[in-house]
Amino acid sequence: MGRLTEQKKRRLNRIHVYLTQNYMTPFPTTLVILGKAIDKKVLGTTSKSKRRIYIAIDGTMEQSRAIETLVHEYAHAMTWTYQSIEDVRPHHCPEWGLAYARVYQDLWEDGGLEMIK
Repeated sequence: MGRLTEQKKRRLNRIHVYLTQNYMTPFPTTLVILGKAIDKKVLGTTSKSKRRIYIAIDGTMEQSRAIETLVHEYAHAMTWTYQSIEDVRPHHCPEWGLAYARVYQDLWEDGGLEMIK
């Protein structure tokens, strides 16, 4: 495990801003970077409260893993529907897979991460 540094927080926040500017979500998103692990098996979560989606990630992960987790959770935000549907559909539904693939290609294959300073 790594530790949460100001540099890592800034990097994750800049990536989150990039995602919000380039990929729509049905509700505004807020990134919450935690200074301790959520759970040994949980690296990040996405939840909705009122009209906002919250993405919480474990900031103590190594930076590359934290970025991957942010993208994973942001794909959940991109495909968020009604809570009643979220409660019954598969966690990683086909729509999520397509959203994740779009962002993955942008950031890792098309050089998007390198453009985010």
